[in-house]
Amino acid sequence: MKGALTGWRRNLAVLWLGTFIAGMGFSEVMPFLSLYVGQMGDFSKNELTMYSGITYAVTFFVVAVVSPLWGKLADRRGRKIMLLRSSLGMAFVIGAMGFVHNIWMLILLRFLQGLCAGYIPNASALIATETPIAKRDGSLLSQFKNPTLIITLLVSTMIIQMGNNSITPIISLYVKELMHNVGPITVVAGIIAALPGISTLLSAPRLGRLGDHRGADRILVFGFVFAILMYFPQGFVSSVWALGLLRFMIGISDGALFPTVQTLLSKNTPRELTGTIFSWNQSFQAAGSMLGSLLGGAVSGWFDYNGVFIFTALSLLLNFIGVLIFIPSMRHPFAKHSVD
Repeated sequence: MKGALTGWRRNLAVLWLGTFIAGMGFSEVMPFLSLYVGQMGDFSKNELTMYSGITYAVTFFVVAVVSPLWGKLADRRGRKIMLLRSSLGMAFVIGAMGFVHNIWMLILLRFLQGLCAGYIPNASALIATETPIAKRDGSLLSQFKNPTLIITLLVSTMIIQMGNNSITPIISLYVKELMHNVGPITVVAGIIAALPGISTLLSAPRLGRLGDHRGADRILVFGFVFAILMYFPQGFVSSVWALGLLRFMIGISDGALFPTVQTLLSKNTPRELTGTIFSWNQSFQAAGSMLGSLLGGAVSGWFDYNGVFIFTALSLLLNFIGVLIFIPSMRHPFAKHSVD
């Protein structure tokens, strides 16, 4: 028993490190991708936002389509081979992006990157299935006790990610505008883009422990309300300092929303369907990324960059209302009963 527990902790440490590196490799180019797109041709403002949106969206379109297939294959053949496939493929494809000089070649490589995706959800599923039941606190759709809960959580994953990625194609362009095209724009854009990740890293473990003791319902409600309140003012800032502060706060809401949704999915999913549900969760997350990238580019073309933040806040507000309607326990998050 002691050896099994030690093995579980070792695997957790290895997968945590792999997830960290994969996430870093995937996200380090994101803040500058729209600026990189701008170097591929002489585009107007509307063309730049359109091509940026397509470049971001194409990867997530492919991920949304193929994730369920990868999930089924992982359940049958093992998740380790899926982790190796994903990490090796991403290394080659992302490296090749540094040598392109044409927007369509960049879009093609972003398409291929989508085929290589799947490291993080497979790592999460592997952790969930190998973690001892006492540590997991564990409890298609007809096999679930509460299908409505599962669907609502998957849709919430999509909307939350759509909100995050509606900002991604325009954040560096927004920073460039706030700085009046003067100064170290790429450095500042990188810092602004990294701030939510830093606050998520700091807040997620604490919010997770709080959810274990006080209930996941409370954390999820807090995450939605806090995100809505933080997104609205981002469309009205006049300095990168104010934008940076609000982006840092958004990371706290992400630290509440994403882990809590995944925890609730894990606790309400039969063990034999863990890989399947995590692949579906990635598919919905990728669909949200795709929609966010496309809509972010479109909304910024219609209403300028500040309109994207207002659109995101309204989307999360509608999502929150849907959660309150379809998950009744969320209406009384401070009562004893909880979906977890």
